[in-house]
Amino acid sequence: RGIRVDGSNATIIGTKPGEFIADRNNVPRTWCDHGAWPVFVLNFYIQQTGDYEILFKELPYWKDIFAHRCRVKDEFWDPTQGFKQLDDNNDVYNGTILEHILIQQLTAFYNVGDNNNLLLEGGDWNDTLDMAREKGESVCFHNFYSHNLAVLSSILQFIHGKGYETVYLLSETLLLLDRMPNQSKIDYNSPEAKQSRLEKYFQKTQHNVLGTKTQVNINDLIADLDAKSQHIVSHIQKNEWINTTDGFSFFNGHYDNDGLRIHGDSDVGVQMDLTSQVFPIMCNVANGEQIKDIYRSIKQYLKDSDSPGLRLCTDFKQLNLNIGRKTGFTYGHKEHGSKWSQQNIMLAYGLYKRGFVQEGFEIFQELYKLSTDSNKSLIFPGIPSYFDPKNRGAYAY
Repeated sequence: RGIRVDGSNATIIGTKPGEFIADRNNVPRTWCDHGAWPVFVLNFYIQQTGDYEILFKELPYWKDIFAHRCRVKDEFWDPTQGFKQLDDNNDVYNGTILEHILIQQLTAFYNVGDNNNLLLEGGDWNDTLDMAREKGESVCFHNFYSHNLAVLSSILQFIHGKGYETVYLLSETLLLLDRMPNQSKIDYNSPEAKQSRLEKYFQKTQHNVLGTKTQVNINDLIADLDAKSQHIVSHIQKNEWINTTDGFSFFNGHYDNDGLRIHGDSDVGVQMDLTSQVFPIMCNVANGEQIKDIYRSIKQYLKDSDSPGLRLCTDFKQLNLNIGRKTGFTYGHKEHGSKWSQQNIMLAYGLYKRGFVQEGFEIFQELYKLSTDSNKSLIFPGIPSYFDPKNRGAYAY
């Protein structure tokens, strides 16, 4: 219920049921990963329970003054209209959960920067990448959305096998389903074409929605999602695979606010980000040979020679306000190069998932050593948020 019709969502859930807040202190922010996690959680729930019919449950959308992913204010809205999305008859519009998460994936697909990757906005999972809101891009989470589109396609194939031939979607979403029959196709290799199509959708849904629904053939919808997923994979493979001058290879993860690539060879040495390698592995973007190269590079650039665990990134060495406050942290602390437990765990999971069992087990063993060495970690055996340069556990709760 906290999802807006523009694909963004509230960042805070209020104290009352159905109450949502744009962000703390009335400062609205949108992270590019807003739409990534609901699909992950929903798919996990469906796989565990078999309850695919939850997709057809209808809920309202959240509405406040902010539109266009918090870049525009809706001058026609005021609190007396309520905090649910209304249609042209001023009735609350309800859409299925499937529709909610489709809108989040579709708007993300079109929400790209000049390099044709997902706009970073206020940050991605790493919310210290927070100073590149105009031209910053997250290749890292572009991987995640390609996988989500493939996951939704798979779920829809399953539903089709259960006898469902069609689904009903908010009519305006057909603008974003450009590979559907009788729709106007755009060139996915053109960032300008994507941005223009998204802007048309934003304009049509900025205040109210029509309230009408269009019957969509499931097989046509699957084909559209597959085309978008495959485009992202192809784009990242073609444009974001880096070969360094010292013979290592891995994926670029981000662009800064000048639209410049952050990772790879630089004036201060090779720059690398762990999260930006984890997601291509987990999300089936990296192929088998690339995973081998990535693992070799990770051990070269993100591994201490004298202690276990992998660092979150290489040392930026200088403050870079074109990307975010991350670069202002002392190296080895928080998002600037600590041994972040979550990404170590996700890497191990990704490696296991892709069949690299020995490599996954090595990561698991090292995190286990860090977590159980209480003399150094100074915590009871367990997994903290991260380990600092002395391998002390931080934020255990």
